[in-house]
Amino acid sequence: MRTEGVIKKPVLQEAAQLFNHIGYSDRYFTDVWRACVDTETERSWAFENPQQFAKAAFAYAAGQSVAHLHRVIAAHASAPDQLAAIFDGFEYLFSHPPFKGGCALFNALSEEGIDPDIKAQARRELMGVQLAIEHVLRRGQLLGDFVRTIEPPAFASHIVCTLEGAFRLSRVYQTTTYLRSALQHLRRMAMMNMCA
Repeated sequence: MRTEGVIKKPVLQEAAQLFNHIGYSDRYFTDVWRACVDTETERSWAFENPQQFAKAAFAYAAGQSVAHLHRVIAAHASAPDQLAAIFDGFEYLFSHPPFKGGCALFNALSEEGIDPDIKAQARRELMGVQLAIEHVLRRGQLLGDFVRTIEPPAFASHIVCTLEGAFRLSRVYQTTTYLRSALQHLRRMAMMNMCA
């Protein structure tokens, strides 16, 4: 972005909504840019090109989901409560996505033809979520909440992979059954790995 703070939140919200619905393929960048930013002067003043605009819209969309997960983690003191809140947070994001079309992170990682920079940014964001889960698990181990035999990186990866698969299946079949089943499985796994 050429100037800081030029693009107002509603413009990025509108763009994120459109991109999340149609995809972050570069074939849509210019059309969404023109639809969301009123004049050529504003477009050239705020962003160097449509790709930069699309990246900003994706960052905004992904940031909404990631911020929600960080808020639910911060709202709880103990690691088991934080892990339960993460599961609840994912369930909430599925039922009440910040943008129509589902999770921007999972969409950007699963669709074909996505801009490589946006796909890389999505991977970084998802890795950040995985690392946050890992941190909760490690902290729980240090405080004696979780058994020492679990491997936080593997368990965090399992959580993210399970939820990503459940999100996709639930969207394909238009039912929350897959997500509920996955969350039930993950909650059982978490309970089995808690110290008595």
